[in-house]
Amino acid sequence: MLKADNKKYNIELLNKELSIIRSKLQHVNSKLKIIENSKIWKANRQLMDIVMIIKSTNSFHKKTYKILSKLFQFIYYILLIIISPVDLIINFKRKSKKLQNIQYQKWIKFQETSHLNRNFPLKNNYELTIFFLGKCSASIIETIKKSQYKLNLIEGKNSTKNIFTIEKKQLDAINTDYILIIPENYILAKKFFKRIFYHINLNPYCCLYYFDEDQIIEKKREKPKFKPDFCPDNLLADNYIGDVFIINKKYLKSQSSTFTPFDILTNILDNKRSNVYHIPEILVHKQSELKKYDRIKSIKKYYSHKNQIVEITERNQKLYIRHNLNSTPKVSIIIPTKDKSDLLKQCIDSIIKKSTYKNFEIIIINNASESKSFYKLINNYKAKHTQLIKVIDYPKQFNYSKIVNFGRKKSNGEYLLLLNNDTEIITPNWIELLLENAQRNNIGSVGAKLLYKNNTIQHAGVLIGVDGAAVHSLNGAKKSNESYFNIINTTSNYSAVTGACLMCCIKKFDLVNGFNEKLAIEFNDIDFCLKLMEKDYYNLYLPNVELYHYESKSRGHSSENNESRKQHKKELEYFQEKWANTILHDPFLNSNLSKLFNDFRINING
Repeated sequence: MLKADNKKYNIELLNKELSIIRSKLQHVNSKLKIIENSKIWKANRQLMDIVMIIKSTNSFHKKTYKILSKLFQFIYYILLIIISPVDLIINFKRKSKKLQNIQYQKWIKFQETSHLNRNFPLKNNYELTIFFLGKCSASIIETIKKSQYKLNLIEGKNSTKNIFTIEKKQLDAINTDYILIIPENYILAKKFFKRIFYHINLNPYCCLYYFDEDQIIEKKREKPKFKPDFCPDNLLADNYIGDVFIINKKYLKSQSSTFTPFDILTNILDNKRSNVYHIPEILVHKQSELKKYDRIKSIKKYYSHKNQIVEITERNQKLYIRHNLNSTPKVSIIIPTKDKSDLLKQCIDSIIKKSTYKNFEIIIINNASESKSFYKLINNYKAKHTQLIKVIDYPKQFNYSKIVNFGRKKSNGEYLLLLNNDTEIITPNWIELLLENAQRNNIGSVGAKLLYKNNTIQHAGVLIGVDGAAVHSLNGAKKSNESYFNIINTTSNYSAVTGACLMCCIKKFDLVNGFNEKLAIEFNDIDFCLKLMEKDYYNLYLPNVELYHYESKSRGHSSENNESRKQHKKELEYFQEKWANTILHDPFLNSNLSKLFNDFRINING
């Protein structure tokens, strides 16, 4: 009877959520119409169209194009000053910490009036024990006494060196379904229990519940930490979940006599993403910093239970884990190309000269090349590297997905490594680093940090839903950029990584039927990664594997001419329709962050 009541109650809650989402979508659509009808938007579109026409005209010299581009950019900013001087000021100061705090204060005000503060009907069948690490404040005790919810309180002990630990016997004595772990340097948001029990009632069978947080600095809320949904690799690299979370007691595995909150988190690593519940709301506030736990010790203990040995190094508070290679399987490096012998030579020479891993083959897919210099280069490689390099002709019309699938059929390796011909290797042990992660059971595709020649970011993971489809996170940012908790230098799970440098086990490649041949030019690599994600694999970005990528020098830009613009539109619409749900919610991008920009800035309009 209780289960039937729960189902009925859950349907009511879901219907309420659906109506809220619909109203928010209407709000977003109305804002988009305002933007599209604004003078500045129309002026910008006209200028960009003129720039692309100039770019696609062969008779224009490159220097002429650059001068005209700068001129139009200047005109654009003059228009900004005339039409919207405030926007111009914000545009120049956007990255300042002061402005970020202003944006966060706006976000807080918006949230205070949002649907999250409405009174939802509560039919709570669950009890929660608050396990306070340290001394519980009088205000918290008073809140618990006055609460309408079923709450218990236990105070944990403070170990030496100001590091809090949990005693197993205390946890064993708890009889409630759920346990909130919280150190004494945190306080709860006013709406904490209301929102927690709302979400537990929606999803009562998850093993872990966690939420977003911020800090109290001089009595003001600052430094929000908007977290992604469950990311096992981010957790190991950075413990992005933190020290405050709710654990379902059923999932508490046997621990040693004393352990840390991070030990509990490592024990849920092998759960499916759907079994770990992220609440994208700021429900706790940090008041001060405590000493960090020895995360390396906890991670080594986790892997020792799996009979795996790992090597862990720490740089700038980020952990980098090296996994032992189970064997030295052959890696098939597939490089599609048409002419561009200078780029191809640079790419292949860097592979041969720099790679420390030796069991690989290079498969060059020749897509109807015409230049004499290309065939001269190919003949040289064939003569010098007979066993290493294969050249296979693909004389049909360019379709990247078909070329990749064709290359897979011609490969002899256990792993595929897709590589653009306009890349250059920087990291000597790049194949080992990609391979040791691609061999992991829960990993689908593995990507690298790609840099422009000026050492700015070309690729550091893909965000779905931003700009209507997908973009590279922090594209164009400096390599040293520390935005969003230094995500550029954090081993991270993303919905997708770029196919410009992507490794995948051939068995997993075949499991999702390779690349989607309906996507000839764009979104095919992202579609491939999302298909792997559907099969419960995680896609992984490695910041310690670096390559240069001279983007689109081979095939040109998607807006270069009318034909390419039509193709772009067709493939964009197909991608948007197929992956509408992921575009609406990328699990690796917090819903409180903007879907207009690639730099993880706050969505101040909710």
